[in-house]
Amino acid sequence: MAIVRTRALLGAVLFGFASLHAQSLTGAQVVSRKLAGTPIPNDISVNGRVDNAIPPLLERLKLEIRNWLSAVIDPLPLRVDCAQLQKSLTADFRQAGLLWNEKDGEVNPFAKLLGIGVSPIAGEPNLLQVIVRYDSFCPPDDSVLFFERRRDGRWHLLLNFDNTDFIAPWGERELLYAGVSPRDETGQFYFFVARTRSYCPGSGSRFNGVNYHVLRPAADPESPRVLLAEEHEYLENEDCRILLRPRSLTMDFPDWSAITASDRTEILTYEVGADIARRIEPISVNVEGFVEEWMASPWSSAREWTAPESRSTLRAWHEQLDTEKSVRSSKLGDEAFRQFCSTDRKLVQITYPAEYPTDGPKPGDLFFLVRESGPHRYRLVRISKESAPSCSKPRPDESYGEHLLPESMNRRADKLVPDLP
Repeated sequence: MAIVRTRALLGAVLFGFASLHAQSLTGAQVVSRKLAGTPIPNDISVNGRVDNAIPPLLERLKLEIRNWLSAVIDPLPLRVDCAQLQKSLTADFRQAGLLWNEKDGEVNPFAKLLGIGVSPIAGEPNLLQVIVRYDSFCPPDDSVLFFERRRDGRWHLLLNFDNTDFIAPWGERELLYAGVSPRDETGQFYFFVARTRSYCPGSGSRFNGVNYHVLRPAADPESPRVLLAEEHEYLENEDCRILLRPRSLTMDFPDWSAITASDRTEILTYEVGADIARRIEPISVNVEGFVEEWMASPWSSAREWTAPESRSTLRAWHEQLDTEKSVRSSKLGDEAFRQFCSTDRKLVQITYPAEYPTDGPKPGDLFFLVRESGPHRYRLVRISKESAPSCSKPRPDESYGEHLLPESMNRRADKLVPDLP
């Protein structure tokens, strides 16, 4: 009975604080009305750019919402009922007329919110994650906020990370994943935020992009320390696997092969230091992916994945076969073959026959000889127009769909913000 009464009391406290601060949403209401009055942008606008009035107004709307949230969350107790808080905040946004509804269909979409998500951080009772989902040209436009309960017994905004891509209506604004790493041996953690593009209604394309950041908190929650800011092509199929460790992270997601014109798995692994994150191995889940990544990466990276004795020779090949701009070399066909060239199957040869019809490798094709040095770790040994000796019969590559991380790490399936009731 005591537990039930405590939960009921907490619920009353949450609703009370939200209602107490509801009137301070006036500033957000004023900005929302101004946004509603701006022209609705479209993808055939001049130079494909959004109306110039929208970015500063949307930035102001986010500031008003952020300040209001900080005031509401500030006095909450240590043990926050996230579901109840989320319900309370949603009710206040609705009462203030800031939540989108069907009647808003013909109004500038930048004027309203699509929802809010509140969630705890596993193993971190003093941290709280809040995601605010804004409507936009092709929604959503997500902001992520992290709050920390400090020694003064109050919740403080620790980090705010907004989308800032307003160059064109089709920017990457949807939050794909936001998380906090486990603490390292010094007690430090980092934030990881990944965004992708949500397409306009009617778009059937699977080609997408993902941008991602590794951040550490700073004195100003609006200006976190950026350890890494990168972007990558992403083939949308509801699968993006992410694993955060104390000093490293791994992304495992579908991509498009610039060579074979088929799906392949992209592996991005980073070592996270105090002030910078740098890419490390593994870079691929299989040999075929490794060869493609070797060609698509700048030589400064590919050099590290090349056998030391072969670097001078293979640098010249790298310049000829560069696919960094997703353009396939005329020396390569669109089908991969695999051969094993040692009894321990650690020496593997990959070929992309360039002549048609394809009936397997033949002299004149390019043969990539790769040594497997450990699980998912490879070194390119040779590129030649002649096959290595003592190789097995060539077999078509059937490695598509392999993953480094398990399905349980798929973050695309996470419901970051609930649908509006």
